[in-house]
Amino acid sequence: MKLIHKTTAIILSLVLMIPIFAVSTLTTYAVTTISDGEYKYAVISDDSLALYRYLGNETELRLPESYGGRNIIGIYEDCFSESGITSVTIPESYSYIGDSAFYGCKDLSEIKIPKGIESIGMYAFSECTSLSKCDIIAAESLRSIPEGCFSGDVSLNSIYIPLMIGSIGDNAFANSGLNSVKLPISILKLGSGAFSDCEDLSEVTLPNDLTEIKERTFSGCSNLAAVSFSNSITKIGASAFENCTKLSKVELNSSITEIGEKAFYNDSMLEKIYISESVTSIGANAFAPMSYQGTIEAVCYEDSYAEEYCNENSFNNLKIYKKIIGDVNLNGRVDILDVTQIQKYKIGEDTLSNPFAKELADVNKDGQITIRDATLIQMYLAKIIENFD
Repeated sequence: MKLIHKTTAIILSLVLMIPIFAVSTLTTYAVTTISDGEYKYAVISDDSLALYRYLGNETELRLPESYGGRNIIGIYEDCFSESGITSVTIPESYSYIGDSAFYGCKDLSEIKIPKGIESIGMYAFSECTSLSKCDIIAAESLRSIPEGCFSGDVSLNSIYIPLMIGSIGDNAFANSGLNSVKLPISILKLGSGAFSDCEDLSEVTLPNDLTEIKERTFSGCSNLAAVSFSNSITKIGASAFENCTKLSKVELNSSITEIGEKAFYNDSMLEKIYISESVTSIGANAFAPMSYQGTIEAVCYEDSYAEEYCNENSFNNLKIYKKIIGDVNLNGRVDILDVTQIQKYKIGEDTLSNPFAKELADVNKDGQITIRDATLIQMYLAKIIENFD
């Protein structure tokens, strides 16, 4: 069943024709069409058309660039929906692909988005279950991948997302076959459920400037084993990683302030969660049922919101550290062993795998762990300085 319902287009005479300029506004406007037997064309203006419906039976198509002296500038919504095409070549002169344009083309195996494409409609390639290759590198004017665009494309194992893409819409790749995703630094927005139910997805690289992981973004990604968060992320939405049953370790950076309800619900392999002091809101069942079963260890600072939350929500395995700047080995005091541990870290003999250790080692708070930090601890122990402020 189709995911988007649209008003049936009404064919009027040329005299009553309403000019049409963008595919995203076509759903409620009347359309004048002409036909050549193979295609029905929507009249856009005196000198331009859009492909409106495919009427032919061919499976390998090279789309026309013009008809009757008019340039064809794009593909109308539903144009090839649920047709039997196996391959299609889109001319460079096309500027848009409409909503559900190739929806349900189950035999379409490959698509190349040409340079001229500036916009792609919602669910444009959704449920193309044989689509295994999508090349969008050339589409230099494309700025977003819209809602549901590649949802249900179970054969799509990988896709290169170009640097110019700034947003990925809701459910854009939901239930697709992606096994790894590297999001470029240009991505500022990930929609709800963008990669939900991608059961083969095992690796994700998040962009540095992303500020929020919305609800259900990675829910149901049952092969996702690890995730790291950039310092720009402040919020993890409800059910963002629900049912990620191979996720084993999560470190929440000091920028994160909010964790939504069921954010990590039923992540049965999750053994340890580091909850930063910056977190001031955690939703119901964020780490259930592992929290009360005792299969997950929560690590937090003493007297933090996280400690209060864990105690109130029946965490059966809780580890609490005092926050003492310079206490790199987390033994509750600052001593010469902390200096040694920083030195070992700098020469590669210690990884400082505990994120709290890294935070406490950065005594000058410049975002790095350097010999300068070790020197300041030595100065503190020698009473040359009274504190690290």
